[in-house]
Amino acid sequence: MASKGAVLPLLRRELRPTWSRFSRPSASLAPFSNSARISNSSLAASGKRAIRRTSFFPPVQTRAFSQSLSRKLTDEHGNFDPRQLDRESDEVDVCIVGGGPAGLAAAIRLKQLANEAGNEEFRVIVLEKAGELGAHVLSGNVLEPTAMNELLPDWLSEDNPSRFENVTPAKEDKMRFLTKNSAIPIPAPPQMNNHGNYIISLNELTKWMGERAEELGVEVYPGFAASELVYKKSDGSVLGVATNDLGVGRDGKAKDSFERGMEFHARVTLLAEGCHGSLTKQVVKKYDLRRDSQPQTYGIGVKEIWEIQPEKFKPGEITHSLGYPLPSDTYGGAWMYHFGDNMVSIGLVVGLDYPNPWLSPYGEFQKLKHHPLYKDVLEGGKCISYGARALNEGGFQSIPKCAFPGGALIGDSAGFLNVPKIKGTHSAMKSAMLAAESAYAALQGSSEGSVFLFDYEEALRKSSIWKELYEVRNMRPSFSTPLGLYGGILYSGLEAYVLKGKAPWTLKHHGTDAAATKMASECNKIEYPKPDGVISFDILTSVSRTGTNHEEDQPVHLQVEDWDKHTDVAWPKYQGVENRFCPAGVYEYVEDSSKPHGVRFQINSQNCIHCKTCDIKVPTQDINWQTPQGGEGPKRTSVSESQIVTTIKPTTTKLTITITIIQQPSTANMVFGTNSTSIPSTRTVTTATPRPSSPMDDEDVVEVVDTAASTSSSSSPPSTRLMAVGKCKAELKSGNIGLDCPCSRGIFSLSHTNDISDKCIDCEHSIAEHEGIDVDIQRKGMSLLTPPNLSNPYNHPPTNNNNQDLIIEIEGDPRHTTLTKLTNLMDLYPLLYVRGIPDSGKGTVNQFRRENIMLMTREQEANSFFLPVDKPLEEFDSEDDRLLTQILGSFNRLCNDPQIFFLFIYFLTLSAWLSDRFIKQVVLPYLPAPGAGMRGLR
Repeated sequence: MASKGAVLPLLRRELRPTWSRFSRPSASLAPFSNSARISNSSLAASGKRAIRRTSFFPPVQTRAFSQSLSRKLTDEHGNFDPRQLDRESDEVDVCIVGGGPAGLAAAIRLKQLANEAGNEEFRVIVLEKAGELGAHVLSGNVLEPTAMNELLPDWLSEDNPSRFENVTPAKEDKMRFLTKNSAIPIPAPPQMNNHGNYIISLNELTKWMGERAEELGVEVYPGFAASELVYKKSDGSVLGVATNDLGVGRDGKAKDSFERGMEFHARVTLLAEGCHGSLTKQVVKKYDLRRDSQPQTYGIGVKEIWEIQPEKFKPGEITHSLGYPLPSDTYGGAWMYHFGDNMVSIGLVVGLDYPNPWLSPYGEFQKLKHHPLYKDVLEGGKCISYGARALNEGGFQSIPKCAFPGGALIGDSAGFLNVPKIKGTHSAMKSAMLAAESAYAALQGSSEGSVFLFDYEEALRKSSIWKELYEVRNMRPSFSTPLGLYGGILYSGLEAYVLKGKAPWTLKHHGTDAAATKMASECNKIEYPKPDGVISFDILTSVSRTGTNHEEDQPVHLQVEDWDKHTDVAWPKYQGVENRFCPAGVYEYVEDSSKPHGVRFQINSQNCIHCKTCDIKVPTQDINWQTPQGGEGPKRTSVSESQIVTTIKPTTTKLTITITIIQQPSTANMVFGTNSTSIPSTRTVTTATPRPSSPMDDEDVVEVVDTAASTSSSSSPPSTRLMAVGKCKAELKSGNIGLDCPCSRGIFSLSHTNDISDKCIDCEHSIAEHEGIDVDIQRKGMSLLTPPNLSNPYNHPPTNNNNQDLIIEIEGDPRHTTLTKLTNLMDLYPLLYVRGIPDSGKGTVNQFRRENIMLMTREQEANSFFLPVDKPLEEFDSEDDRLLTQILGSFNRLCNDPQIFFLFIYFLTLSAWLSDRFIKQVVLPYLPAPGAGMRGLR
């Protein structure tokens, strides 16, 4: 047995003429921070040895080499086989497989506990199959920071010099139901509320966590692909893991560069491989960990990172959508996150229980990008990264037993993704921390023998993970009912807003995703449009953006025992489903007249991007995804640090901004009578200030001073200041200043005070307590021309006063004149007729009208009129349009209350279903058959 510090096997010089040993690539040999030095000073001080690149090994006498080669080190043909050599081993306290957020969180927590107890000799290693941490992680993630705040409380603190800087606070949530050409706003489940969350580069976060882990003394080894579990012969518990052999040819024979893998023995082995890990499959099968749970169901997420035009960038905006382009019998949804500096993460998740084998998740994603909701953002931009990965969607019902003899499943290996939230990083990290605490306690209580983490299972059931997943357990299965997408939406709304996770029933997952696939002959063939090379791309172009690379002369890691047998079964039934579900073009059926079916099955394993969809979805279940050589696969880079800026960097360039401010009306003007015709004066304010590239610091004050006070009316104050003070922040961008306060009331004018301790004129909060939120105010139904009181749509006056026309006809540029008058007249007339609006302004005006309808009371609605934008004024009919207004107002109020909305739709659907059953089972049996006449009646 080698000492603890010995990590690489030592081989005899006599064998070098037979086969030469080459060192691993530097990325796979080195600790995370540097391949040629000890990465952790504390380890160096304690006398431990780090991995070093080496090309020469002195001769070492070992027991194995004294035995006959013919008996122990030869293959079945009597030839020397270096794969029969015993692996060198290294003993550690805890071995963690997988260097993602969960694996690193477990490692950090373990070392925190050990260091707090003064146990610096406690060894924790992390084995990561990627060449560097984060290389198999794609950027663009909405992070719920609860677990990170618990693990590293100062991770965002300005006092922490090692803080994680690349975060974009989530600001605005949108939920849309897509048809082919439109996007319909729908209520989002409360679980999708992202207030307090951050949009981050998960790639960057993984690297940052790796650095923090090494600072604590964790040994992080990228490029080490754990390929098999090692078991104790005495009791069958997990002893550790073994890495795969290097230098094996495609034919399975050792090459001159052969290098035997090594074993890492640990009293606790934590598997943090992510969804459908190769070792996780082995341990689940061996210990029957799914005996009390339902089958896991999966989805595939296809994602791209784009750099878009600055004028289209809306930092912190989060958009989710359902519907198009997926058929109604297929679960899925899309997202678009604005983060960093002009970066957008866009993607599509497709449930792998889809029935139609002609469907291609990659093809559906390309169609999605041509929808106006997404295309308008992407046009003029550039795709810089691509990736795909399988996701666990089974939720609460599919959680297996997470502890096994000698180790545990953590993170997405166990399946803690919250499907309605579309988040799993926080729960993965939390589960890892619970496992780490249980493992450390178990190791401190016993010095030898197998360790079983009983406390881990107990801690999971008492944790927020369990509660969170239990509350949403019925949402994902509801989409697998005969009602499909629409039934799932309705039931999920009922579950989220009415039942709130307290339903006395639990829906089931019926079978595996592979078994859900129908015969190709039973489904409609789907033809996908040719990519345009601008918004949509062919699959090989996308694969080139992953940086994936595999040595060709190695055994295929996508193991199919008999390719011809696979073709005989799969091709007649499914017509090449493998080629369509794979998002990397790995599988092909090539025309070959010499084969019985005229096609030959081919695997292009070098294209693999490690999504593992094939292992899950293939109906024949004969593809086994295994780890290739360490350091291979995708190499996804983080978004450039120059593109993600969180600190203020003012330039010397001065930006002159002209803002039109409407004065705060006096008390008399707010009384709707004879004075209601008084329109507050409009003045132009100009300021010059450095243009920052991100929100200013708290101590910065942006002040806009009225330079036209002398020209204003005598009733107006001599000057007006629009200020962002205290915690309120302003962002000067594209000629706009966007401000907000906790009441979401829009911008506020400060003509009464310069003291930030005074109360805001818009709310009861102290000005210093306001949180600045960078928003596009026009998207909230306001504009920079809107003082708060004039944007309040709740107190509409009667429209029968004699001082104003009933209908205000507005013409002009909607970005100036139209919006100015609209904002001033909102409290006078709930609905306005606007004509002569160019296309660029229709959306803004419609937003005003739609929000007013939703907030009208019934009394106000009765005195209101509605005129479509495209309806000429001379065709106005008061009675018809009054009725239309009442209908739209009632429906929009209904939509504005999600609980009432989903109850209404639920009972409407139930009524339709009962009516259908009544007609089919009661009425139709008594009707005559076609052509039978009256004789058909009995």
